[in-house]
Amino acid sequence: MIEAKQKQRFIDILKKGESKIQNIGVEIEHIVVDNNFNTVNYYQRNGIEDILKNLLPLGYQGEYYNNYLVGLSKGENTITLEPGGQLEISIKEKGSIKKIKDNYFEFISDLAPILSENNQYLLAVGYHPKTSITEIPFNPKPRYKQMATYFEKKGKLAHNMMKGTASIQVSIDYTDEEDFAKKFAVANFLTPLIAILTDNSPRFEGQNYKRHSIRTKIWQNTDNDRSGIVPYKTGEFFGYDDYAEYLINVPPICVLQDGKLSFYSDKKTKDILDPETFTDDEVEHLMGMVFPDARAKKYIEIRSADSMPYPLSFAFIAFIKGVFYNQDAIDYFYNLSQYTSSEDIEKIKAELQWQGYKTKVVEKNLEQLANEAFDFALDKLDKEEVQYLNSIKMMIKNKENPKMYMEDFCNKYGQEAFKCCAVTVDTYNQCTKIKTSSKC
Repeated sequence: MIEAKQKQRFIDILKKGESKIQNIGVEIEHIVVDNNFNTVNYYQRNGIEDILKNLLPLGYQGEYYNNYLVGLSKGENTITLEPGGQLEISIKEKGSIKKIKDNYFEFISDLAPILSENNQYLLAVGYHPKTSITEIPFNPKPRYKQMATYFEKKGKLAHNMMKGTASIQVSIDYTDEEDFAKKFAVANFLTPLIAILTDNSPRFEGQNYKRHSIRTKIWQNTDNDRSGIVPYKTGEFFGYDDYAEYLINVPPICVLQDGKLSFYSDKKTKDILDPETFTDDEVEHLMGMVFPDARAKKYIEIRSADSMPYPLSFAFIAFIKGVFYNQDAIDYFYNLSQYTSSEDIEKIKAELQWQGYKTKVVEKNLEQLANEAFDFALDKLDKEEVQYLNSIKMMIKNKENPKMYMEDFCNKYGQEAFKCCAVTVDTYNQCTKIKTSSKC
């Protein structure tokens, strides 16, 4: 009986997310480096905390922990810190990609002069190009140190995930449980395609990385309890109750209650959650303590893309909008997804690290799926939003991705090539195709 009540608390939140508006929400993570491409950590002079403090006079409100400044908000934008000090900008749900872009570059225009004064770069890249994670301290948020201790027993690359990676996460709406089930299945099914299409990690721990999608490998070696593909069987309908069942059987690591965090290493959510006393915010916190490739809260969050610089970042956002708000696309890919299980997708993710676009998925390869998805996106988006797709059009045609371009640039220019992954106001004003900065 108590498990049914526990699941109902999660189901109620999923139902509250039902919407016919078709908004898009975005989180873009960045890595701050100095002019030698070494990491800029939280504690150093002109480090992450100093950068955040320099934004306060521009109208930002601070979030503090024990007098440490650990986050900012201004209007509809929120700036938070990932464990290794990566800067994440979160933009609330918008119906227009242009509105998301305007919000994003409002933040960039505030931040750019500060970084320029410090001779620093804001990189949009999937993995840190130079500094080893052993040299990157955790930011002062207590949950990250507790999570790091927990993860030490779970996956050999968990700390790489925490301190070395950066991603783009796009959130989509669903109208009801059937729409949720279809979109969630498609998000899982397209995870390998998204991973190869957005691969933007040419280096791992300072060395050239020869295989594909290091972030995929990292997440497959983080914590199988809470990352990867949410378990499902071939051909099954996976709705609200199924997702709630998944949530109550995952160890939460940390629980928020009465404004305080409690940490657990050996209990599942169903051992801890009191459905009568936990508030909705506390239940939603539990929903945020799982990190699968597709995650649900009051929306579906697509999480398998590497961070990329503008315009590639917004090409990906347009790609997701064009596919997931196209009913023909959802029906088509949902039908294909019914021939796979979560175990199948995990095997495909392992294979793509070696085979790239040649990797097979239900008698197709990722190149074919990319072209089909691109055509669906073209069909759905309006003329203005179609323009965002231009920067990935040739990549799909040529079976390429940002990592392949960056490898060429690195061969020619060494580490200076990573200036092409720096996001600045010039990025917005002068970018053309893959060359995303006037410095390239």
